[in-house]
Parts: sequence; structure tokens; C-alpha cells
Amino acid sequence: MVMSELKLRGYWNYCGLNLMMLSRVWEKHINDCLTTYDLSLRQLMILRLVASTPDISPGELSRYIGEGPTGVGKHLGKLQKKGLIERPQVQSGRRVKEAQLTDEGKELLTLTDEVLHRQEENFLGHLPRATRQGVNLTIENILDRKIK
Repeated sequence: MVMSELKLRGYWNYCGLNLMMLSRVWEKHINDCLTTYDLSLRQLMILRLVASTPDISPGELSRYIGEGPTGVGKHLGKLQKKGLIERPQVQSGRRVKEAQLTDEGKELLTLTDEVLHRQEENFLGHLPRATRQGVNLTIENILDRKIK
């Protein structure tokens, strides 16, 4: 039986499980779209976080994207190799913790906004705008309390 044939209404009985399932499906669709830009969703999340909070630490990035420090370091390295971020080095040869978006990184963020918008419309477009805003605000409030 394929997923579309399953009748899930009431099956999970828990909002958290439904959100998790939706998140997995949504993530796959977004990752598929981002291959055009040679970018993963985790890398896009890092770019957006660095753009909004330039002094964000690798530890904070780790909490927000749900990967350990090693995974975050690998993503940062890939983003730097692609020329999307800069991580200046101090005299000792070590990199500083903070990253900055390059002009190419800023341009890519603008382009990927359309991907995020299309996927949101694809998944939530049937809901009235006010409902979508309410759902988003509720999720943001939960995340603000749970991700610290």
C-alpha cells in the first residue's frame, strides 16, 4: 500500500507525530528542489540562521538544525568551499566561530526563498492565510520555549 492510499486521519492521535510526519515529507520535497542549487535543507537553514544572526555559534547552529557539532562543521566547510560563507582566520591559523554570508550566499538566499514559498503553498495553500499565520506563530512559540 502506498502512502497516498493510507487513511491517516485519527491514526496518529498525536499532533507531535503528525508534525513529525509532515516535516519528513516536507523536508524530502524541499531537498529535492534544492538539488538545483547544489544545496541541502540543512545548509539552507545554516545560511538563513547566519544571515539573521551573524554571531551565531556552531553550538547554536547545532541546536537549531538538529545535527551535532561535527555535522555543523562539515556543512560550514561545504558552504565555505561553495563560496557562500566566509569564516575569517585568526593569526593562530584557527577559524573564528562566526560566519558571514558572501554576496553569492545572499543571492542564493533570495533565490531559495521562492523554493520555500512554493513548498509552503504546496503543503499549506489550502488553508486560509490567517490560519497559516496562526499555525506558524504557534510553532514558533513552541520552538522558542523548547530550543534553548
